[in-house]
Amino acid sequence: MINIVFFGSFIYPHGMAATKRKQQFLEYCLSAGANVFVLNTFQVSDDSSALKNEIGTINLVPYKILCRNPRKHPSLVFEILKTWLQAFKIIKSRKNNDQNVLVGFGVAPLTLPVFLFAKLLGYKVVFDVVEDYDEFLSEGKDFIGAIYLKISKILNSSVMLSIADAIVVISNRLKEKYQQTGIKKLTLIPVSAHVSEIVPKKEFAAPVTFVYSGTFGEKEGLEYLIQAFKMLANKNTNVRLLLTGKAKKNRIQYFTGMIQDCPAIKYVGMLPDDEFYTTLRTADVLCMTRVNSQYANAGFPYKLGEYLATGNPVLATSVSDIPLYLEHLKDAYLAEPENAEDLLRGMEYILADQSRAIQMGLNGYAKCREYFDENKNSKTFLEVVLNTAK
Repeated sequence: MINIVFFGSFIYPHGMAATKRKQQFLEYCLSAGANVFVLNTFQVSDDSSALKNEIGTINLVPYKILCRNPRKHPSLVFEILKTWLQAFKIIKSRKNNDQNVLVGFGVAPLTLPVFLFAKLLGYKVVFDVVEDYDEFLSEGKDFIGAIYLKISKILNSSVMLSIADAIVVISNRLKEKYQQTGIKKLTLIPVSAHVSEIVPKKEFAAPVTFVYSGTFGEKEGLEYLIQAFKMLANKNTNVRLLLTGKAKKNRIQYFTGMIQDCPAIKYVGMLPDDEFYTTLRTADVLCMTRVNSQYANAGFPYKLGEYLATGNPVLATSVSDIPLYLEHLKDAYLAEPENAEDLLRGMEYILADQSRAIQMGLNGYAKCREYFDENKNSKTFLEVVLNTAK
Protein backbone atom coordinates (compact mmCIF):
# COMPACT_ATOMS: atom_id res chain seq x y z
CA MET A 1 0.00 0.00 0.00
CA ILE A 2 1.37 3.40 -0.94
CA ASN A 3 1.99 5.83 1.92
CA ILE A 4 1.22 9.49 1.06
CA VAL A 5 2.02 12.29 3.49
CA PHE A 6 0.84 15.82 2.66
CA PHE A 7 3.30 18.14 4.34
CA GLY A 8 3.81 21.88 4.71
CA SER A 9 2.68 25.10 6.38
CA PHE A 10 -0.83 25.75 5.13
CA ILE A 11 -4.29 26.40 6.50
CA TYR A 12 -5.80 23.06 7.48
CA PRO A 13 -8.31 21.53 7.98
CA HIS A 14 -10.63 24.51 7.54
CA GLY A 15 -9.48 26.79 4.74
CA MET A 16 -10.42 28.10 1.33
CA ALA A 17 -9.21 27.28 -2.18
CA ALA A 18 -5.79 25.73 -1.49
CA THR A 19 -7.15 23.68 1.42
CA LYS A 20 -10.07 22.37 -0.64
CA ARG A 21 -7.76 21.30 -3.47
CA LYS A 22 -5.68 19.28 -0.99
CA GLN A 23 -8.78 17.71 0.53
CA GLN A 24 -10.07 16.62 -2.89
CA PHE A 25 -6.78 14.90 -3.68
CA LEU A 26 -6.51 13.36 -0.22
CA GLU A 27 -10.03 11.97 -0.16
CA TYR A 28 -9.67 10.43 -3.62
CA CYS A 29 -6.33 8.80 -2.73
CA LEU A 30 -7.89 7.44 0.46
CA SER A 31 -10.87 6.02 -1.46
CA ALA A 32 -8.43 4.36 -3.88
CA GLY A 33 -6.77 2.47 -1.02
CA ALA A 34 -3.79 4.70 -0.27
CA ASN A 35 -2.59 5.35 3.26
CA VAL A 36 -2.85 9.15 3.62
CA PHE A 37 -1.88 11.61 6.33
CA VAL A 38 -1.59 15.39 6.69
CA LEU A 39 1.38 16.73 8.65
CA ASN A 40 1.16 20.48 9.11
CA THR A 41 3.95 22.46 10.77
CA PHE A 42 4.24 26.13 11.71
CA GLN A 43 0.69 26.90 10.64
CA VAL A 44 -0.23 30.53 11.12
CA SER A 45 -3.63 30.43 12.80
CA ASP A 46 -6.16 33.25 13.00
CA ASP A 47 -6.54 32.34 16.65
CA SER A 48 -3.50 33.83 18.35
CA SER A 49 -4.15 31.70 21.45
CA ALA A 50 -4.12 28.42 19.53
CA LEU A 51 -0.55 27.35 20.27
CA LYS A 52 -1.12 23.72 21.16
CA ASN A 53 -0.71 20.82 18.76
CA GLU A 54 -3.88 19.52 17.18
CA ILE A 55 -4.71 16.04 15.97
CA GLY A 56 -7.91 14.85 14.31
CA THR A 57 -9.61 13.60 11.17
CA ILE A 58 -11.75 15.30 8.54
CA ASN A 59 -13.71 13.18 6.08
CA LEU A 60 -11.72 10.18 7.35
CA VAL A 61 -8.38 11.86 6.53
CA PRO A 62 -6.12 11.96 9.63
CA TYR A 63 -4.06 15.07 10.28
CA LYS A 64 -1.72 16.56 12.85
CA ILE A 65 -0.76 20.21 13.27
CA LEU A 66 2.53 20.99 15.00
CA CYS A 67 3.28 24.48 16.32
CA ARG A 68 0.74 27.13 15.41
CA ASN A 69 1.97 30.73 15.34
CA PRO A 70 5.62 29.95 16.13
CA ARG A 71 6.56 33.60 16.66
CA LYS A 72 4.03 33.85 19.51
CA HIS A 73 5.83 31.21 21.56
CA PRO A 74 7.98 32.63 24.38
CA SER A 75 10.87 30.36 23.37
CA LEU A 76 10.94 30.49 19.57
CA VAL A 77 14.17 28.57 18.93
CA PHE A 78 13.24 25.78 21.34
CA GLU A 79 9.78 25.51 19.77
CA ILE A 80 11.21 25.26 16.25
CA LEU A 81 13.71 22.55 17.24
CA LYS A 82 11.01 20.61 19.10
CA THR A 83 8.69 20.81 16.09
CA TRP A 84 11.37 19.54 13.72
CA LEU A 85 12.08 16.56 15.99
CA GLN A 86 8.36 15.76 16.23
CA ALA A 87 8.01 15.99 12.45
CA PHE A 88 11.06 13.76 11.90
CA LYS A 89 9.56 11.16 14.23
CA ILE A 90 6.19 11.19 12.46
CA ILE A 91 7.74 11.00 8.99
CA LYS A 92 9.89 8.04 10.07
CA SER A 93 7.08 6.22 11.87
CA ARG A 94 4.74 6.43 8.89
CA LYS A 95 7.31 5.10 6.41
CA ASN A 96 6.47 1.64 5.15
CA ASN A 97 8.52 -0.94 3.28
CA ASP A 98 6.71 -0.35 0.00
CA GLN A 99 6.16 3.11 -1.51
CA ASN A 100 6.43 6.44 0.28
CA VAL A 101 5.63 9.87 -1.14
CA LEU A 102 5.76 13.28 0.52
CA VAL A 103 3.50 15.84 -1.17
CA GLY A 104 4.64 19.42 -0.63
CA PHE A 105 3.33 22.85 -1.55
CA GLY A 106 6.48 24.94 -1.66
CA VAL A 107 9.58 25.14 0.51
CA ALA A 108 10.15 27.56 3.38
CA PRO A 109 13.12 27.94 5.74
CA LEU A 110 11.23 26.23 8.55
CA THR A 111 9.99 23.30 6.43
CA LEU A 112 13.19 22.60 4.47
CA PRO A 113 14.75 20.32 7.14
CA VAL A 114 11.69 18.05 7.06
CA PHE A 115 11.86 17.71 3.27
CA LEU A 116 15.57 16.85 3.47
CA PHE A 117 14.95 14.30 6.24
CA ALA A 118 12.19 12.63 4.21
CA LYS A 119 14.49 12.41 1.18
CA LEU A 120 17.19 10.78 3.31
CA LEU A 121 14.63 8.20 4.46
CA GLY A 122 13.82 7.34 0.85
CA TYR A 123 10.59 9.28 0.34
CA LYS A 124 9.82 10.53 -3.15
CA VAL A 125 8.69 14.16 -3.19
CA VAL A 126 5.89 15.62 -5.31
CA PHE A 127 5.13 19.35 -5.26
CA ASP A 128 1.72 20.77 -6.12
CA VAL A 129 2.36 24.34 -7.30
CA VAL A 130 -0.67 26.63 -7.53
CA GLU A 131 1.00 30.05 -7.66
CA ASP A 132 4.20 31.67 -8.84
CA TYR A 133 6.41 31.99 -5.77
CA ASP A 134 8.64 34.48 -7.61
CA GLU A 135 5.71 36.90 -7.73
CA PHE A 136 4.96 36.93 -4.01
CA LEU A 137 4.77 40.45 -2.59
CA SER A 138 6.31 41.51 0.70
CA GLU A 139 4.00 44.50 1.12
CA GLY A 140 2.44 44.76 4.56
CA LYS A 141 5.01 42.44 6.17
CA ASP A 142 7.36 43.44 8.96
CA PHE A 143 11.14 43.25 8.54
CA ILE A 144 11.45 39.64 9.72
CA GLY A 145 8.48 38.60 7.57
CA ALA A 146 9.97 40.27 4.50
CA ILE A 147 13.35 38.54 5.02
CA TYR A 148 11.62 35.19 5.54
CA LEU A 149 9.66 35.69 2.33
CA LYS A 150 12.81 36.58 0.38
CA ILE A 151 14.55 33.40 1.56
CA SER A 152 11.43 31.38 0.69
CA LYS A 153 11.51 32.76 -2.86
CA ILE A 154 15.11 31.59 -3.24
CA LEU A 155 14.27 28.14 -1.89
CA ASN A 156 11.30 27.77 -4.23
CA SER A 157 13.23 28.84 -7.31
CA SER A 158 16.21 26.54 -6.75
CA VAL A 159 16.14 24.15 -3.79
CA MET A 160 12.62 22.91 -4.55
CA LEU A 161 13.75 21.71 -7.97
CA SER A 162 16.60 19.69 -6.47
CA ILE A 163 14.20 18.05 -4.01
CA ALA A 164 11.32 17.38 -6.42
CA ASP A 165 10.83 14.00 -8.07
CA ALA A 166 7.71 15.36 -9.81
CA ILE A 167 5.79 18.62 -9.99
CA VAL A 168 2.07 19.23 -10.49
CA VAL A 169 1.02 22.71 -11.64
CA ILE A 170 -2.36 24.41 -11.90
CA SER A 171 -1.84 26.53 -15.03
CA ASN A 172 -0.07 26.62 -18.39
CA ARG A 173 1.93 29.66 -17.26
CA LEU A 174 3.43 27.59 -14.45
CA LYS A 175 3.90 24.59 -16.73
CA GLU A 176 5.91 26.69 -19.18
CA LYS A 177 7.98 28.08 -16.32
CA TYR A 178 8.95 24.67 -14.96
CA GLN A 179 9.48 23.13 -18.39
CA GLN A 180 12.39 25.52 -18.78
CA THR A 181 14.04 23.99 -15.73
CA GLY A 182 14.24 20.60 -17.42
CA ILE A 183 12.23 18.70 -14.82
CA LYS A 184 10.98 15.50 -16.45
CA LYS A 185 7.85 14.67 -14.49
CA LEU A 186 5.59 17.70 -14.89
CA THR A 187 1.80 17.49 -14.99
CA LEU A 188 -0.89 20.15 -15.32
CA ILE A 189 -3.99 19.61 -13.18
CA PRO A 190 -6.40 22.56 -13.19
CA VAL A 191 -8.91 23.39 -10.48
CA SER A 192 -11.44 20.76 -9.49
CA ALA A 193 -15.04 20.91 -8.38
CA HIS A 194 -17.63 18.46 -7.12
CA VAL A 195 -19.90 17.98 -10.12
CA SER A 196 -23.36 16.60 -9.40
CA GLU A 197 -26.64 16.60 -11.26
CA ILE A 198 -28.36 19.98 -11.29
CA VAL A 199 -31.88 21.30 -11.76
CA PRO A 200 -31.68 24.06 -14.41
CA LYS A 201 -33.25 27.40 -13.58
CA LYS A 202 -36.32 28.50 -15.49
CA GLU A 203 -35.95 32.15 -14.58
CA PHE A 204 -34.05 34.49 -12.30
CA ALA A 205 -35.29 35.46 -8.87
CA ALA A 206 -36.44 38.92 -7.84
CA PRO A 207 -34.24 40.71 -7.09
CA VAL A 208 -31.65 39.12 -9.38
CA THR A 209 -28.83 37.99 -7.06
CA PHE A 210 -25.19 38.37 -8.06
CA VAL A 211 -22.68 36.64 -5.76
CA TYR A 212 -18.94 37.18 -5.34
CA SER A 213 -16.83 34.88 -3.18
CA GLY A 214 -13.14 35.24 -2.45
CA THR A 215 -10.29 36.33 -0.23
CA PHE A 216 -10.69 40.04 -1.04
CA GLY A 217 -6.97 40.18 -1.79
CA GLU A 218 -5.31 42.65 -4.13
CA LYS A 219 -5.14 40.12 -6.96
CA GLU A 220 -8.93 39.69 -6.91
CA GLY A 221 -9.78 43.10 -8.40
CA LEU A 222 -13.00 43.30 -6.42
CA GLU A 223 -12.96 47.10 -6.70
CA TYR A 224 -13.83 46.86 -10.40
CA LEU A 225 -16.76 44.55 -9.73
CA ILE A 226 -18.15 46.90 -7.08
CA GLN A 227 -17.78 49.89 -9.41
CA ALA A 228 -19.59 48.01 -12.17
CA PHE A 229 -22.41 46.87 -9.91
CA LYS A 230 -22.94 50.35 -8.53
CA MET A 231 -23.45 51.59 -12.09
CA LEU A 232 -25.88 48.72 -12.70
CA ALA A 233 -27.81 49.42 -9.47
CA ASN A 234 -28.24 53.05 -10.52
CA LYS A 235 -30.07 51.82 -13.63
CA ASN A 236 -31.80 48.73 -12.23
CA THR A 237 -33.28 48.57 -8.74
CA ASN A 238 -34.16 44.88 -9.08
CA VAL A 239 -30.62 43.59 -8.44
CA ARG A 240 -28.41 42.85 -5.45
CA LEU A 241 -24.81 41.77 -4.92
CA LEU A 242 -23.70 39.54 -2.05
CA LEU A 243 -20.03 39.53 -1.06
CA THR A 244 -18.85 36.46 0.83
CA GLY A 245 -15.40 35.38 1.89
CA LYS A 246 -12.54 36.05 4.21
CA ALA A 247 -10.01 38.86 4.37
CA LYS A 248 -7.78 40.82 6.68
CA LYS A 249 -9.52 43.42 8.81
CA ASN A 250 -8.13 46.38 6.87
CA ARG A 251 -9.34 44.92 3.56
CA ILE A 252 -12.85 44.35 4.96
CA GLN A 253 -12.94 47.92 6.22
CA TYR A 254 -11.81 49.16 2.82
CA PHE A 255 -14.58 47.32 0.94
CA THR A 256 -17.33 48.00 3.46
CA GLY A 257 -16.44 51.65 3.03
CA MET A 258 -16.82 51.29 -0.75
CA ILE A 259 -20.30 49.77 -0.50
CA GLN A 260 -21.82 51.82 2.32
CA ASP A 261 -23.54 54.17 -0.15
CA CYS A 262 -25.09 51.27 -2.10
CA PRO A 263 -27.72 49.30 -0.14
CA ALA A 264 -27.98 46.79 -3.00
CA ILE A 265 -24.53 45.44 -2.03
CA LYS A 266 -24.22 43.41 1.16
CA TYR A 267 -21.15 41.90 2.79
CA VAL A 268 -22.17 38.61 4.42
CA GLY A 269 -18.73 37.48 5.55
CA MET A 270 -17.33 33.97 5.70
CA LEU A 271 -20.11 31.37 5.48
CA PRO A 272 -20.08 27.76 6.74
CA ASP A 273 -19.60 25.32 3.86
CA ASP A 274 -23.22 24.15 3.73
CA GLU A 275 -24.54 27.70 3.69
CA PHE A 276 -21.87 28.80 1.22
CA TYR A 277 -22.71 26.15 -1.38
CA THR A 278 -26.43 26.79 -0.91
CA THR A 279 -25.74 30.47 -1.60
CA LEU A 280 -23.90 29.58 -4.82
CA ARG A 281 -26.66 27.25 -6.02
CA THR A 282 -29.48 29.69 -5.30
CA ALA A 283 -27.69 32.70 -6.82
CA ASP A 284 -28.61 33.91 -10.29
CA VAL A 285 -25.19 35.12 -11.46
CA LEU A 286 -21.76 34.23 -10.03
CA CYS A 287 -18.92 36.73 -10.36
CA MET A 288 -15.19 36.00 -10.52
CA THR A 289 -12.71 38.85 -10.94
CA ARG A 290 -8.92 39.05 -10.98
CA VAL A 291 -6.44 41.71 -11.97
CA ASN A 292 -4.09 41.33 -14.93
CA SER A 293 -0.91 40.71 -12.92
CA GLN A 294 1.83 38.12 -13.35
CA TYR A 295 0.82 36.62 -10.03
CA ALA A 296 -2.88 36.35 -10.93
CA ASN A 297 -2.14 34.93 -14.39
CA ALA A 298 0.14 32.22 -13.01
CA GLY A 299 -2.59 30.84 -10.76
CA PHE A 300 -6.10 29.69 -11.55
CA PRO A 301 -9.18 30.74 -9.54
CA TYR A 302 -10.47 27.74 -7.62
CA LYS A 303 -13.88 29.31 -7.22
CA LEU A 304 -14.43 29.27 -10.98
CA GLY A 305 -14.78 25.50 -10.88
CA GLU A 306 -17.24 25.74 -8.00
CA TYR A 307 -19.22 28.40 -9.86
CA LEU A 308 -19.48 26.39 -13.08
CA ALA A 309 -20.53 23.27 -11.15
CA THR A 310 -23.76 25.02 -10.11
CA GLY A 311 -24.94 25.51 -13.70
CA ASN A 312 -25.54 29.21 -13.00
CA PRO A 313 -24.36 31.94 -15.41
CA VAL A 314 -20.81 33.08 -14.69
CA LEU A 315 -19.31 36.53 -15.19
CA ALA A 316 -15.51 36.26 -15.07
CA THR A 317 -12.45 38.23 -16.04
CA SER A 318 -10.38 36.75 -18.84
CA VAL A 319 -7.13 35.92 -17.03
CA SER A 320 -4.83 32.92 -16.72
CA ASP A 321 -6.07 29.81 -18.58
CA ILE A 322 -9.75 30.71 -18.41
CA PRO A 323 -10.10 31.48 -22.17
CA LEU A 324 -8.53 28.09 -22.94
CA TYR A 325 -11.42 26.31 -21.24
CA LEU A 326 -14.37 28.68 -21.66
CA GLU A 327 -15.70 30.40 -24.77
CA HIS A 328 -16.82 33.99 -24.37
CA LEU A 329 -20.63 34.44 -24.56
CA LYS A 330 -21.13 30.69 -24.94
CA ASP A 331 -19.87 29.23 -21.65
CA ALA A 332 -19.50 32.45 -19.63
CA TYR A 333 -19.17 36.18 -20.08
CA LEU A 334 -15.43 36.87 -20.07
CA ALA A 335 -14.69 40.51 -19.32
CA GLU A 336 -11.42 42.35 -19.68
CA PRO A 337 -9.55 42.45 -16.36
CA GLU A 338 -9.46 45.76 -14.49
CA ASN A 339 -12.32 47.08 -16.63
CA ALA A 340 -15.47 48.07 -14.71
CA GLU A 341 -17.24 49.14 -17.89
CA ASP A 342 -16.81 45.70 -19.46
CA LEU A 343 -18.03 44.03 -16.26
CA LEU A 344 -21.09 46.29 -16.46
CA ARG A 345 -21.63 45.23 -20.07
CA GLY A 346 -21.47 41.62 -18.90
CA MET A 347 -24.09 42.20 -16.23
CA GLU A 348 -26.37 43.93 -18.70
CA TYR A 349 -25.80 41.18 -21.30
CA ILE A 350 -26.88 38.54 -18.78
CA LEU A 351 -29.92 40.50 -17.62
CA ALA A 352 -31.04 41.35 -21.18
CA ASP A 353 -31.96 37.75 -22.05
CA GLN A 354 -32.51 35.37 -19.15
CA SER A 355 -33.04 32.25 -21.28
CA ARG A 356 -29.77 32.95 -23.13
CA ALA A 357 -27.97 33.51 -19.83
CA ILE A 358 -29.39 30.33 -18.32
CA GLN A 359 -28.21 28.35 -21.35
CA MET A 360 -24.78 29.92 -20.97
CA GLY A 361 -24.71 28.60 -17.42
CA LEU A 362 -25.58 25.10 -18.62
CA ASN A 363 -22.81 25.28 -21.22
CA GLY A 364 -20.39 26.27 -18.48
CA TYR A 365 -21.59 23.34 -16.40
CA ALA A 366 -20.79 20.99 -19.31
CA LYS A 367 -17.27 22.44 -19.51
CA CYS A 368 -16.89 21.88 -15.78
CA ARG A 369 -17.76 18.21 -16.21
CA GLU A 370 -15.24 17.96 -19.03
CA TYR A 371 -12.26 19.78 -17.50
CA PHE A 372 -12.78 20.33 -13.78
CA ASP A 373 -14.43 17.18 -12.43
CA GLU A 374 -12.80 16.43 -9.08
CA ASN A 375 -12.73 12.67 -9.62
CA LYS A 376 -11.01 12.94 -13.02
CA ASN A 377 -8.44 15.43 -11.79
CA SER A 378 -7.82 13.62 -8.51
CA LYS A 379 -7.30 10.39 -10.44
CA THR A 380 -4.65 12.16 -12.52
CA PHE A 381 -2.99 13.35 -9.31
CA LEU A 382 -2.93 9.81 -7.86
CA GLU A 383 -1.43 8.51 -11.12
CA VAL A 384 1.36 11.09 -10.80
CA VAL A 385 2.05 9.97 -7.23
CA LEU A 386 2.02 6.27 -8.12
CA ASN A 387 4.31 6.76 -11.10
CA THR A 388 6.69 8.81 -8.98
CA ALA A 389 6.77 6.19 -6.25
CA LYS A 390 7.92 3.42 -8.60
